[in-house]
Amino acid sequence: MSRISRAAFAAAAAVTAVAVAASPAAAWVGGPVSAVADAPIEIQMGTYPLVTCPFSSLNGTITASGGLNLTTATFNACTFSGPPPVTVTAYYLPWSGSLSGGSATLNVPRLALLIDVGKPVLCIYYGSLAGTYTGTASPLTVSFSGTLNKTATSPFLCSSTVTFSSRYVFAGAGL
Repeated sequence: MSRISRAAFAAAAAVTAVAVAASPAAAWVGGPVSAVADAPIEIQMGTYPLVTCPFSSLNGTITASGGLNLTTATFNACTFSGPPPVTVTAYYLPWSGSLSGGSATLNVPRLALLIDVGKPVLCIYYGSLAGTYTGTASPLTVSFSGTLNKTATSPFLCSSTVTFSSRYVFAGAGL
């Protein structure tokens, strides 16, 4: 191989390497998405027993730039690691967030825990969750976790914060 041929080959290889490195990690199509928890959702309320929700789902849309708009969020069959019963409900939907560059965020305006201790106690929390995702197309595994703060209207029996952790598998035409 001549010196000119080797130089041309090296230049072409360098251009290809730069082009591959510069390609985006994920290019979302934009459109509907849905997610199901592939592990129980865990909510730790201070010194109270752990709340687990084995069934949870999210539905909404994603934009081509990764913006999430979740119009439904359900948490089913939630229990403390012991009594009493607890119901977990999402409020102030839609919830917004993003999936970009391997990072995931989710704004949670209101998440309510109704605890039945003889008389129901309603604890309401808010905040932002952060996490990561793996994959570049449907399905994606997305983890969200973080600390949510108690609203001023929640009773003194409620923990001042809760730690929320989740892992979902996202799928849909928008990915």
